[in-house]
Order: sequence, then structure tokens, then C-alpha cells
Amino acid sequence: MNETIPFLTIFPGCSDFETMAGGLDKAYVTKVQIETRERRMTVCAWFACMPSPVETDAICGRLKEEYALDACSLTADYPQPKSTAVPQEASGGAPTGSVLFGRAIKKRPVAMNTLTLESGRVCVEGDVIDVTSRTVAKINSAVLSFDLTDRTNTIRVSRFLHAGEDKSVLEKINTGDHLIVQGDVVYSKYDDDMVLEPHSIMKGKRTVRRDDAPEKRVELHMHTRFSTMDALTKPKAIVERAAYWGMPAIAVTDHGVLQAFPDMWKEGKKNGVKIIYGCEIYYLNDMDGNSAVIGKSNLPLDTEFVAFDIETTGLNAQHDRMTEIGAIRFTADRVLDRFTTFVDPERPIPAEITDLTGIRDSDVAGAPSEEEAMKRFIAFIGDRPIVAHNAHFDVGFMKAAALRHGLRFSPVFLDTLALSQALLPGLKRFKLDIVSNYLELPAFNHHRATDDAEVVARIMGKFLPVLQQQGAKTLDDIESIYHTLRRTDRGRTYHMILLVKNRKGLKNLYEMVSQSYLKYFHRNPVVPKSLLIQHREGILVGSACGMGELYGAVMRGASPKELEKIASFYDYLEIQPICNNAFLVENGRVRDVGVLQDYNRTILELGRRLGKPVIAASDVHFLDPEDEQFRKILQAAKKFSDADRDCPIYFRTTEEMLEEFAYLGEETAREVVVTNTRAIADQIEEIELLPKELFPPKIENSASQLKELVYEKMHRLYGENPPEIV
Repeated sequence: MNETIPFLTIFPGCSDFETMAGGLDKAYVTKVQIETRERRMTVCAWFACMPSPVETDAICGRLKEEYALDACSLTADYPQPKSTAVPQEASGGAPTGSVLFGRAIKKRPVAMNTLTLESGRVCVEGDVIDVTSRTVAKINSAVLSFDLTDRTNTIRVSRFLHAGEDKSVLEKINTGDHLIVQGDVVYSKYDDDMVLEPHSIMKGKRTVRRDDAPEKRVELHMHTRFSTMDALTKPKAIVERAAYWGMPAIAVTDHGVLQAFPDMWKEGKKNGVKIIYGCEIYYLNDMDGNSAVIGKSNLPLDTEFVAFDIETTGLNAQHDRMTEIGAIRFTADRVLDRFTTFVDPERPIPAEITDLTGIRDSDVAGAPSEEEAMKRFIAFIGDRPIVAHNAHFDVGFMKAAALRHGLRFSPVFLDTLALSQALLPGLKRFKLDIVSNYLELPAFNHHRATDDAEVVARIMGKFLPVLQQQGAKTLDDIESIYHTLRRTDRGRTYHMILLVKNRKGLKNLYEMVSQSYLKYFHRNPVVPKSLLIQHREGILVGSACGMGELYGAVMRGASPKELEKIASFYDYLEIQPICNNAFLVENGRVRDVGVLQDYNRTILELGRRLGKPVIAASDVHFLDPEDEQFRKILQAAKKFSDADRDCPIYFRTTEEMLEEFAYLGEETAREVVVTNTRAIADQIEEIELLPKELFPPKIENSASQLKELVYEKMHRLYGENPPEIV
């Protein structure tokens, strides 16, 4: 069949997936191919937006189930997103510039990544990155040789110049020149590669993006090449670009280091751009929420506990749902009772979750609803304290579920993850299976709720005697002992932006970064919250990127109250272009870019409720879009599995940023891109990083003492009446 038929007309069994892929009621089927013998079906369909991998798996799974197929594949078509390619200035026809060799070039340049040995005569344009020309004195000849790149590829330009040919071109071509070259693509035996043999070479003019906005934005999140193995931006180049675009200021916020400050200061003075000195620190919240016991309780240690674990369809407590609850009622030395139930999430279970847990849609079909499962669990635990590993996640999911159904759920709970970090200092990682193996507990079926809950009970059973030896008699005592044993340099770190407001702030930033290396270093230079509070004067604190504490809380579906508590610590909140976090769509963590837009809207609304400015930042890691491939090389060197993934975190113009945030509305986009970034910059003083005057040591009476020493030695050498010349 090749007609277009509404998707739900031909596949009504998918009607409960109607919200997927922009709405299945808007989708239509363009082709269905069935291979009867192989029991395989291929469906081609058009959707209102790109289906995520989770949605594709859910639809194919349903079709396989309905039609008893062994295999089903879905080929999706959908409206393509607007390209984020940087607009280029019109070439205006043939290339222009001074002729260095041969004749004027009339041909239009082509991209170097299109060149092959069959290309013949071509014209290319790019930057010279290396010159290896040489003369051959014996035969009065020379070899013109240089490497030219247009950021899509690089090719060697090479030609043998005979005795009678003009060799002055060798002196005219230097590294960094922008050239237009016309010639033949040939194979070079000498280079054992494809080269371009030039007939004509012209000096070109490099095209630079323009910022024609009447009021310019300020970039408040930018990394230089000092953000090791992560960014490529040269201080000189980015300050010159900011000046060219007319931006009044730019911030430098490298990861955990301040080495770019002198270069940025020098270039800022030279180009008339205010430099905002800052750092993207690795922030550890060693104060709020860093507890082993959450809630107050004077219950003795021989009380009954309930260890529990849940399995879910994802990591967001607001949008995802539980699929299984497992619990063990126990005391320090024995198991008393068990509780286990599947939970109907009322949505398909993503394929990767099934791979992880083994729980399928068929397992939860007919299971208790979320409300019923929570009522049963609440009845099972009664007034007992509950225990989980990384308890904030599990309890957060249950609190969100209880809130949805008007159920009361506020138990005292203990976190074996926090206790493991305090009581097992020899461990470097504290995942449930790692802690279990370290304590030599029996093997278990990881990522199934009841099995994980039983392991939590065994771990807590091991910890209780240790806590008693430390002097604990009640649950409140456990928290006190935890705070004496815990390490302040361990725990999950988040990204956070610190911007210097004045010289006091500069001194405080120097102090914090120094201590992050000397006292708190753990994999990265860590700045604990307690240290930040101590040295916060003169500093503006920003919420940073997707690796920030606030964005992470939004992603996991934290409650409005928790989001307000986190956001209240910051001086300003940050949102970024959707492409910066598009990997979350690609790996199936979120459904589509609409979810990422909603995350940014949540932060924007949060800022308005709290009266905090929300700014839009590029999170610059390289200057221009075409530089991205070089960062991919850095990422590959760090063995990132997704090093080839596109992530266009380049320096954007005001107009490009306004377009990125157009989905917020014109007025709001201007507020976050221009108004608020300039307002932050206006709060910051211009700082003379290195003082002009000298600071020689001051020694009291040094002048008279020096004179006495000189005269004493003169008389010792030449007597009381020294020669006049002395």
C-alpha cells in the first residue's frame, strides 16, 4: 500500500498511545510491508514530531503483540527542525582579492569534504594551517606546499615550480592566511595522498558572522582552552569577536581554574570590552539534604524498620511512574515480613527499562493502580522508619505519588548510601551492588524491587552494631554520628557559576579555588557549600547548565517547594539553548524537545516567583560552529561513547540567541537574552586584574643604613681621604 491513511485508523490498537510523537491522531501511514514467512512487518509513517526511541519501541512492541509478529520496524518521517547553521554573508558572485599566483579566479568555491580524485578542476577557500614550501637550490627550482582547511576537511596544496617559473609566491603565503585556490585534484606519490595542484591563488577575506541587533547581549558562561580537554576558545579570539559584535562585556567561567584571567584582562583592555571574571566550580552541597536520617525520631535501634525499593519507568518523579514496590520489615537480627507488588504505570514501559529490570508491560497489566499500591505500602509500614539506598530518589517518587492521590506520606527515613559513605571510607563508589559485595553479602537479582530491598535490610543490619559501638542509642543519634564521620569532600557534585563583582569577590574566588585543590580535591577541585557561604561576599552565584543542581532537580521532577528551596540560594538562574541538552532526547531520557523547552519554562517561572533574574547563556566551548569537530576529537580522547554527537555550543550572536528562545515569546526572549544579561553585567565593577604600580619592600631607615654601609666600605678600602673619583 502507498496511500496515506490515518495511523489510528489502520492501527486502532495503538489508540492509548495517542499523545506520543506529537499526537498519533495527527499521524498517518504511508507504507506497510509484510513478510509473511518471516512474520515481519515494516511500517512507514509521518508524525507531527520526531518519535523518541522509547515511543518507537512502545509502538513496535504493541504491533508485534497485536499481530503475533516476530519483528516489527518503524520508519518515521516528521517535520525537520530549523537548522542552527550560522548564516553566511552573501558571496556577491565570484571571489574577490589580490592575486598571489596565476590569474584572477572566477569559479565559486566548493566544500573540501566533497573532493575526490575524480573531482578534476575545483576551487576551494580556507585558512592556511601549515606551510612546508622549500627551495631546491641545485636545479634553481622550488616546491610550493601548504595545508588549507575550510573546517569541513583539509587538503594539501602542492606544486613543483620549475626554474623559469615565478617563485615569489613562496614568500607571500603564511600560516593564518585566508586563501582562494583553483587547481586540479591529483594523486601525489610523494605525499601518498590526494593533493590540490594550484593554477591560481588569491588572497581572500575571511567571513565572520555579524551581530546586527540594536542592543547587544552579554555572554555570562564561556570556557576557554584552559577548561582542559573540554573547550577550545582562545581568549584573544573571543574578546576580539565580542568587540567586533559590539558586546559591552563577556564573562570567563572555566571549569575549576582561573588561568585565563591574565589573557582575558589584557585583551579586554586592548579591545574595550569589560571582562567579568568567574569560574564554573564543582559544587558540593555539604549542608542541606546531606543526612543519613531525614526526620526526627527517638526510637531505639532495636526498633522495627522497613527497607524498601522501587522500580520506575524513568527518573522524573512528576512525569514517570512506579512499576514495582518491594519492602522488607526487619529488626537488627531478623526479617519479620515481606511486601511486594507490581504497579500499573498506565503507560508503556520503555525498552531500556525492561532491559534493566526485566519488567514488561505484560507483568504490570492488571496490577494495582498507583493509588492502590501506595495505600497498601503505607499500611504495611505503619509508623515504622523506612530505609532505602539513595533514599531521596525513592522517597521523592513516593511523595509525588502520594500528593497526586491526596495520601499522607511523611515517614522518617534512613539512607544507606549516606551511611555507606561515612562508615566505609575504604570504598570509592557506593552503588548498592558494590556496597553489598564489600560487606560480603549474598548475591542478589539487582534492579528488582524486593531483592534490592532485602539487600538494603542486610546492609542496615550490618551497620546497626557499628553505630551502637559508636554510641548510638536512637535514630537521632545516628544522624549525629553520621555528621562526625562523613567526609565533606565526597558526594555528588554539581556545576555552579561564580562571577566576581568586585576586588573583595576576586580575593574570595582565589581563596575558594585554592582550597578546592589543596583541601577538598576529589576527582575534581570541589567547593563545598560551607566554604562558599564563608567566602560569598563580592560573588554572584548562578545555577549553571544541565549539570547544575537546579536543572537536575527540574529533570527528576522535584516538587515546587523543593525547587524553590534550591533556587533561593542563587543570585540568578540560567537557561541554555535546547541543542545544549538535546542528547537527553537522543538517549531517550526525555520524550522530545518540547520537554526541554518546558524545563526552561519551569526555571523561568521559578525565577519570577522568587524575584530572581533568569539569563540565557550559550555555554561557549568554541568560537564558531565549524570548530565543533575539534571538540569532538577532545571528547573522543576522553573515551566518551557519544563523542560524535553534535553539540553546537559555540559563541552566539544576540540575534542567534533571540531565535533560540523564540518559543518563549518575543518579549520574554529579549528579557532573558538581552535585558537580564546586561543587568548582571552592570552590577559588576571593572577590575584592574594586575596593578600598574610596583610594590617594593619597605624597610625602616633603609636609605640611611644603605648610605652608612657604602661609606663604611669606601673608607675601609681607600682610607679616610679617598680619591675624588670614588
